[in-house]
Amino acid sequence: MSWADVAIGGGALVGAVVSSSASSSAAKSQSQASQYATDAQSSASEKTIAAQLQAAGMSASAALEAAKIQAESANYATDKQWEMYQQTRSDQLPWLKAGTKALGALQDKIYAGPGEFTASPGYQFRLDQGNKNILANSAATGNLASGRTLKALESYGQDYASNEYQNFLNQYYQSLAPLQSLSGLGQSTATSIGQAGTSAANSVAGIQSAYGNQVGQSYGNLANIYGNLGNNLATTYQNNGNAMAQNIMNQGNISAANSINQSNAWTNAINQGISSYMMGSAMKLWG
Repeated sequence: MSWADVAIGGGALVGAVVSSSASSSAAKSQSQASQYATDAQSSASEKTIAAQLQAAGMSASAALEAAKIQAESANYATDKQWEMYQQTRSDQLPWLKAGTKALGALQDKIYAGPGEFTASPGYQFRLDQGNKNILANSAATGNLASGRTLKALESYGQDYASNEYQNFLNQYYQSLAPLQSLSGLGQSTATSIGQAGTSAANSVAGIQSAYGNQVGQSYGNLANIYGNLGNNLATTYQNNGNAMAQNIMNQGNISAANSINQSNAWTNAINQGISSYMMGSAMKLWG
């Protein structure tokens, strides 16, 4: 083998070594870049997760605080509504008690009835005066001892007594009127208190119902917050995993390409060396 053959083969080997070194250096740089990308992706993912957790925590805290405020507001409104009803009942209670007492007195008086008829103090005097007038008229006409005079006296006495008894009953009925009025006032007061109680109960029920709806909505929002957080975290982890997997695949591809390039470089160098050797040998044979 001539020095020219050796030089050609050596040059091929040197080229293979240089090509292999360059390929290895490029592969190393690409692998480092891929690792940097992986680290950056991991850091960004961690920061994103931390931000998502912080945002979810703040939203959850706000939802719980809203539920607390709603509960305090509902309890305050309920207490005030009950307080107003108690004040209304307290204000009207004297009228209710007076009406109840009057109703008892009215019942006793009605059950007892008007009692025995009692003539008014001037009853007998007015009756005597009327009889005297009838007798005087009969004497003046000469009919004093007639049956007509007796009949007139009897009729006058009956009519007068009937009117007096009617006056007696009227006085009894009139005595019932104040008790009836006062007991009616007690009845209307009882109705008013009942209406106030119903109104208070409806208001409290409305307040509690609205509070229940608001709390339910707050906890529904809280559930949505955590649900969205779970979805966001899952998406972040998935994206991070996909990116890291892609980086690992890129590193594998780079390593494989580097190995292939080195193999090709050495193969070309060997082939060139063999080719040079064979050409040198052939030239000697034919020289």
